[in-house]
Amino acid sequence: MNVKKIITLLLALVLAAGMVACGTKPAEDTDGKDGSEEAKALYEQLMAQENAILSENTALWEKVFMAADKGMAMIEDGGNYGDFLLKTIENAKDQFTEEELTLLTGEATRDPIELGAPSRGGLSVATNGTPILGVGQFNSRLANKTVKNGYHILNLVTNEKQRLIAGDGKDKNSNYSGFLGAALFDSATGTMIVGGQNGVLYTAEFGPVKDTYNYQANEITLSETIQGYKTQVKGQDRTDTNINASVAVYNNYVYYGDIGGILQCVDLNTLTPVWAVDTGDSIESTPALDVEDGSVVALYTANAIVNGGKNGVCTIRRINALTGAEEWAYEVPDLVYASKRDIGVYASPVVGQGAIRDLVIFTATNDEAGAKVIALSKADGKVVWQTALESATLSSPVAVYNEDGDAWLIQAESNGKIHLMDATDGSILDTLTLTGGEGEESTLAIEGSPAVYGNLMIIGTTGKDAGGVYCIKIE
Repeated sequence: MNVKKIITLLLALVLAAGMVACGTKPAEDTDGKDGSEEAKALYEQLMAQENAILSENTALWEKVFMAADKGMAMIEDGGNYGDFLLKTIENAKDQFTEEELTLLTGEATRDPIELGAPSRGGLSVATNGTPILGVGQFNSRLANKTVKNGYHILNLVTNEKQRLIAGDGKDKNSNYSGFLGAALFDSATGTMIVGGQNGVLYTAEFGPVKDTYNYQANEITLSETIQGYKTQVKGQDRTDTNINASVAVYNNYVYYGDIGGILQCVDLNTLTPVWAVDTGDSIESTPALDVEDGSVVALYTANAIVNGGKNGVCTIRRINALTGAEEWAYEVPDLVYASKRDIGVYASPVVGQGAIRDLVIFTATNDEAGAKVIALSKADGKVVWQTALESATLSSPVAVYNEDGDAWLIQAESNGKIHLMDATDGSILDTLTLTGGEGEESTLAIEGSPAVYGNLMIIGTTGKDAGGVYCIKIE
């Protein structure tokens, strides 16, 4: 949270409280009342907001107040409480970590890392403790030059590029060379797994943290062992092997789909295929795994309508993840192919837990005609509930739970609307619209999916106005 916003609010609280406490006469209302009740209500509201702000980061604010110069006037001539807090932070900045300073000041503590080309995929931080970040590059052709394309490994210690897994190398299978999916890291071995638009599945055995990161010297050394598996199956055109989404992993098996509609299971130990299923059309979303009763492993997937033309069908499937056998299929009605339109499933599903442990939830888009959020029974694929949305929807739904297992769903639309839904019946409980400015009709679009931590949601926007990253509280 940006402390400048906090300080502004705190200053407003101080001024409002001062007006009430000091007996400043409020402006008279047009109906002749003195407005004292309204002032009292405003004061109570502002004080409640102040307490909420301070309670969110109690330990950090206590650290700020402990660092304050007890001999310094809290409010000097021409100053305010916000100035006092900023001066306190500046004078004691060596007592705070980079993360704390970022939270307090809202200012960057390090320079951005320049990729040199656009990125369109997700970011992945190594989960084994090695301070590296993975990010895929989208293309290599810029306005005035052509650059190398691939998956970048960024050193978070030096803030520099550590390595590039080239997507346009000799092992290239498809005509593309970018990476749209987010990589997965093994938390023990440090192995990274990612699929490319070049039709190659990569495993990079970087090594465990004890071998990759010397924290005393603050140096990172990654193993050079990188292997690739061309995903083309018998009879498949190599130009249809693009992997446009992320992969899913269960034990030593990795699962993913390509734009030719082939869903595959590959053994990571040997990089050999276990099974492959033709789903009939392009797979643009990440498949989702579910382990039931400790032994039943289900894989949920769906396709978009791209290759099938007017006869194309969007189908949601449950697959036995160990054998590749189809256990049920549901054809989404009222979806018809349209050239240069996003029709079908582009969002990854929610595999329910807690109160919705019997449901799997998909979002199917019909481009400008809107979209549907569809909850299906895990057991037989029957529709339990569905909710219509106003606009095209590429953003994946995210489930949030409380300690009792009650479930809610967050679903964003391309028109800038974010819905909080009851995950048990699909009813929309609340809607927030992100706009380009106060009072304006939304000109911001949401294409990416939100990330949720506790009661905070992070989501990015794009559009003809300046896009941005938003932190939104869920209450």
